Amino acid sequence: MLGQLKGQLGVTDAQAAGGAGALLKLAQNQLGTDDMSSLTSEATGLSSLLGDGSSLSKSLLSNISSMSGVQSTFSALGMNSAMIQQFVPIVMGFLGEQGVSSSLLGQLQSLWAPAS
Repeated sequence: MLGQLKGQLGVTDAQAAGGAGALLKLAQNQLGTDDMSSLTSEATGLSSLLGDGSSLSKSLLSNISSMSGVQSTFSALGMNSAMIQQFVPIVMGFLGEQGVSSSLLGQLQSLWAPAS
């Protein structure tokens, strides 16, 4: 997934990991534990994006409970908030390929939809 983000959007490793991590952290904070554990068990490598890695990712991802938190993370990584909606279809496509259920994908789509 990070390779797709970098290739299609021209972002750096840190931006790809941080941006995807921010979306996933929002999902972790908003979805129930069962949904999140099925997400991380079906899609390999997601837990590493949720702050298991560097202190940079931990500090950036610590308090994401809404899309404004995701926007702050993107901003801290040097990306504007319009990039969020370019990340979403790539992340959703990856999760779909990994066998994540359509009902869970629907929840994520609503969660990550642009604030109106």
